[in-house]
Amino acid sequence: MKGLIIRILKQMHNDKRTLALIFIVPLFIMTLIYFLLGTTGDDMTVALRGANDTITSYFEKECTVVDVGEDLSATEILKNKDAAAVVDFSDSIKIRLYEPNSAHLATINTVLKELQSDMGQKPPEISYLYGIGFDTLFEQLAYAFLGILAFFLVFLISGISFVHERTLGTLERLMLTPIKRPTVIGGITTGFGIIGVVQTTALFFFTVLVFRLDFSGSYTAAIFIMVMLSLTAISMGLFISLFAHSEFQVLQFIPVVIIPQIFLSGIFPLSGLPLHLDLLKYITPIYYGCNGLKKVLVYGQSLGDVWPELTVLGGLIVLFFALNVVFLKKYRAA
Repeated sequence: MKGLIIRILKQMHNDKRTLALIFIVPLFIMTLIYFLLGTTGDDMTVALRGANDTITSYFEKECTVVDVGEDLSATEILKNKDAAAVVDFSDSIKIRLYEPNSAHLATINTVLKELQSDMGQKPPEISYLYGIGFDTLFEQLAYAFLGILAFFLVFLISGISFVHERTLGTLERLMLTPIKRPTVIGGITTGFGIIGVVQTTALFFFTVLVFRLDFSGSYTAAIFIMVMLSLTAISMGLFISLFAHSEFQVLQFIPVVIIPQIFLSGIFPLSGLPLHLDLLKYITPIYYGCNGLKKVLVYGQSLGDVWPELTVLGGLIVLFFALNVVFLKKYRAA
């Protein structure tokens, strides 16, 4: 037994990737979770209607109170992003938010609790500009889960399968033929891409029909975004697999490549992250896919409105395709 223990410890000591996975990655992920769920660093702006100076002073302790004028409706204020919430005290207390956001609502509720305690204010009426009819947390975040699953599963399958081909020697034998490297990568990407199209289509309609979700946007546009995200996952999975020597090593990349992207996909409010860590979302493909799905399915926008997200995803596909072609050269000197 002593010999087995020593051998395992020596193996772990020599495997720097596994050591980092065990000791460093969990610390990073836990820190990210803390900033996402354990802090409320978001300095939100609130537009008040019908509030006297006393009520305004309560809100100024927790929020930035803005004057947007009386000629704009609550809907216009939220659409123009002049404020994160509109609180109307004209009759009863009415709170209107852009969308379900626990961080913003929690901040407002903190103020209202103080008001209720000191001034006997009545419970508020809460409404949202978007996300109306989504009663459960699953319904509110279904768009994000569609994007995450469309990326994660294809990334995993393509990466493991490519490593398997190399392990069997199939790739080396293929590279002995006159076939060009772009053709190899293109064929593999297309093959997995067909699988991705079928998978994303089945996943989308299963979610909509079985769980009876009433999205407001175009289903065709949503599926197209999911397919683009799936192709990005395939290209990225192939690239990552080039640095893995076994299927197990592909799995080791999940905590590094996938989990941080899930936290930055938009399922949690990101504006409260310190040190501008929320900017990390701009280098994660899942963020662009989920944000595009949110615009289409929740906000009811068209495919033309998500061209920034589609452009980034298309650019990532081209980038990883080129990188795969370049790094594949080590399997053939031509």
